[in-house]
This record gives sequence, structure tokens and C-alpha cells, in this order.
Amino acid sequence: MTKFLSLFFLAILIPYHSLFFSKSDMKQAQANESFDKFFHRFQTEPGFQKSRIEFPLKVVSIDDDNSSSVKYISGTQWKYSNVFTRPGRLIKKKVIDATTIEIQLQQQDTGFEMHFLFKSKQNSWWLYSAKDLSD
Repeated sequence: MTKFLSLFFLAILIPYHSLFFSKSDMKQAQANESFDKFFHRFQTEPGFQKSRIEFPLKVVSIDDDNSSSVKYISGTQWKYSNVFTRPGRLIKKKVIDATTIEIQLQQQDTGFEMHFLFKSKQNSWWLYSAKDLSD
């Protein structure tokens, strides 16, 4: 009887799920879940990290006077970075849209601030740009 009731409620609720969640909300939730799994591996596995960066990686540095400079890092120049896992780091995830997420990284009381832009392409997340806003 309990199984029947469960199936009955599912049969009633499934057609109406769009009343509670928009398509963009559902897509966003899916993107967030897959991004979180990706980002955990990106932080902790050197080989995986390098395999998921679009090289040459564009790095924009913004100075105190709002002037900017751009440099590009090639795959041969890249060295594994555990910048996300160091003690005292504050990490904030900002969802730009269903396929773009920005990770904002700060070091407490130091003026260190970096933003990393990730894009989902063909169901895989890639780091494609970084911005250095440090003092």
C-alpha cells in the first residue's frame, strides 16, 4: 500500500514540477552539482587541473588605478596550483549563468584577491580566464 501511495503521489506531482521550478532553475541546479564535483577535483588533482584549463590562459591584472595588463600562460608554463586549498582562503562561488561560474578567492587580511572564470563546454567545465585584483 505504501509503495502504491508513493507512486501515486509521484504520478501526480511530476507533471506539475514546473510550477515550482523554472527550466532555468533546474538547469542551474544541474550545472551547480556537476561544477561542484569538477571543482573539487580541480583543486586537488594536478593532472586533472592542467587537463581542464584552456591554454593559453588569459590572466588580467587590475592595478589600484584601474589600469589593466594582460598576460597569457601556456600549457608548458603552467604549474599545479593549490591556491584554492591554502589556509585562510575565502572562496565565493558566483553563478553568472547556467554555463559560466566565477570563483572569487581572497586571502584574509592580505589584499590578495583573484577571480577565476569557468565555462561549461560539451558537459565539461574549463577554466578559461583569471583576474588578479590584489592590492
